[in-house]
Amino acid sequence: MLLPSRVFIFLGMCFLGLHPVISQTRKEIPRDTSYTPYSVWQQIRYDFPEAKIVEPHVPEGVQASYDIVYTHLPNTPFGPRGLHLDIFRPENKKAYPALILVHGGGWVTGNKSMQIPMAQAIAAKGFVT
Repeated sequence: MLLPSRVFIFLGMCFLGLHPVISQTRKEIPRDTSYTPYSVWQQIRYDFPEAKIVEPHVPEGVQASYDIVYTHLPNTPFGPRGLHLDIFRPENKKAYPALILVHGGGWVTGNKSMQIPMAQAIAAKGFVT
């Protein structure tokens, strides 16, 4: 059974009414977007015209798991939040050496996604990253 469009409009208005309550209990985490692969490329592109931004690509033989929550922080200035990690490993179920990649940025700029292309390439060489 299809619902009339008026029902969807009503439900949307109800959820919009809840928005102030939700936003008061959880603050948005500020993001410094001044340092990105694109901004760095803009700075070096004339000196290094062959430089390109590497796009994430899961190589053949590598298994990827994204946004795994490894711990919860209940009391941050922005409300409770989970900390996430990505894992890239060879598909064979054997023991492999692990390499932990931690992005820099002093808790101000950058994020884990900036490490994905390198982590994928290292996993293709036989490491868990």
